[in-house]
Order: sequence, then structure tokens, then C-alpha cells
Amino acid sequence: MFPYVVNDVLYFSSDGHYGLGGLDLFKSKIISKNEYSLPFNMGKPFNSNMDDFSLIIKDDFAKGYFASNRMGGVGDDDIYSFEKMAPVDCLTYSGQVLNELTKEPLPFANIEVKNSKDGLRKILLADENGNYEIQLPCDRQNRLVFFKERYSKKTILVATTKEPQEPSFNNVIYLTPYDMIVENDGSVDKIIVDPIYFDYDKSTITSRAEIELKKVLFAMQQFPDMRIKIESHTDSRGSDSYNLKLSDDRAKSTRDYLILKGIEQDRILSAAGYGETMLINECRNGVKCSDQEHLVNRRSDFIVINNKELSK
Repeated sequence: MFPYVVNDVLYFSSDGHYGLGGLDLFKSKIISKNEYSLPFNMGKPFNSNMDDFSLIIKDDFAKGYFASNRMGGVGDDDIYSFEKMAPVDCLTYSGQVLNELTKEPLPFANIEVKNSKDGLRKILLADENGNYEIQLPCDRQNRLVFFKERYSKKTILVATTKEPQEPSFNNVIYLTPYDMIVENDGSVDKIIVDPIYFDYDKSTITSRAEIELKKVLFAMQQFPDMRIKIESHTDSRGSDSYNLKLSDDRAKSTRDYLILKGIEQDRILSAAGYGETMLINECRNGVKCSDQEHLVNRRSDFIVINNKELSK
């Protein structure tokens, strides 16, 4: 009864097939002029324990109408409308979290998922092998933040469309271990760098110095909550007062370089020179030492004062 055909599918009502009660809405694929697939009951909410019939479909099942005398109506037979709801999740995004140094899996890494449209936020965990799978909502700019104690953060943006997308697999995320870029000398944590060389009697950043300063820049970018003190030292050659001023100029030149490269000024708590007051060896005034022995004392230390990343 009440036949309706769209896209080679016959929709009809019948009480001659197993259903929920009374007339139920069914659909059957038209295979040929005289052949149809087995009827498929359209189930709830189209069908009830009363009569449901006269289905009309608009816009490829995006919306439509049907009639029913089910309970809750206002007349004998009522007309009901329906609309296809947009899918809630559109993309399965999965992969693995690895240690950047060893390339081994990072078990139980944290994943913060936040979208720009409604600000909803949730925290997920990778499994014991570092594998993760995230269901992302439709039509959103999704912000994924991967983090783990004593590792760097990694933030990526994943946009979704209004319609379901093909799953995105094998998305590998590398997190940098804190110990890869910071060492402890027994009393304080320091960013690992080789000696930073300046031209004689100069405090400007040389190309050789920049190679090492990029390591400091990388460390502070990887750990956005890291704060440092810059301490610059000279050897004992030259007067005490001159070396103190020269080292202070070099410390401040180093600080200015990092700020110029995008590091917030308040993350560098101090930049000071100590001249020859904190020699590592015995090469003080009046002691004959080789150039190599003096070189050990010409150094810049980048001391980590506060890193909230490590307390997560």
C-alpha cells in the first residue's frame, strides 16, 4: 500500500510482513521490472505499533514526511516530518606516539583534544604501545596536544569537513625527551650546548655561536614553560673588571638573540656576566695555562629555573 519510488527503491506500507504493529513502512530495491529485493522494515522512528504510511522523501533522504495514527497525535491521522541529522563524528584519526631519540613507543602518552567551534576539551591516553585513535567531530578545527611527563609537547591541527571522511591512519608523533636537551651537573639543570665562541673583545653573535644558540632556542620551543638564567664566563686573561663587563655584554647579547627569535622576554629571568669569578679549573691570574685550558673557562651556561612541563 502507498507505494513511492525514488532512486530505484520502492517504499511502501504493509501489514503482511513482520513489523511493529499495524501498517509499517518498508523499502525494497528494484532489481529489474519484475524483481525486487526482500522488504526491509525501516524500524523506529518511522514505524510504531500503529499504522505508518505515505512516505515522501526530499533531497536524497535529507528530509521528508509520512503519515501515522500513532499515539500522541492531534488528529486521526497526522503528518510527521523528519530531517537527517548531521553526523557527530567525521574522522577517525590514529597513529603512534614515539620517543624522538630512541624511536621507541611512548606508552600511555596524554592527548588533549580541543575544537575551535565549541571549545569542548577532552583528555585521552595512548595505549601501552603508544597507539592512539581519536574520533574527531565534523566541521571543526581540532587541536591535538600530545604530551607526557619529562617529554616535550607536540601540537597539531586537524580540520574536518561537514561530511564523513576516510580514516587517517599511521600518524606518527615524536616527543622529545627532556634528558635529550638538558643535563644535570649535580646541582642544577643546564641546556646541553657546546662552548659558545665570540670574536676576541666582541659580544656580537657569530655564526659559530648561533649554531649553539639554536640548541637553546629549540629547547625552549620544545618546552614552552621552560624558564632560564643565562650566565656568561670568561677566562682569566685580561683585567678582572674588563672581563666582568665583557661577559655581561655577551650574556645580554645572547638574551637579545633569543628574544629576537621569538622567546618571550619573561622566560629569561636574568642574563648576567661573571667574568673570571667562577673558573672551572686553576687557570686564575698568574697561573700559566694552555689555550685549551683557558678555553674551558670561556663558557655560557643556560640554567633551567622552572619547567612546569615536568610536573604534568
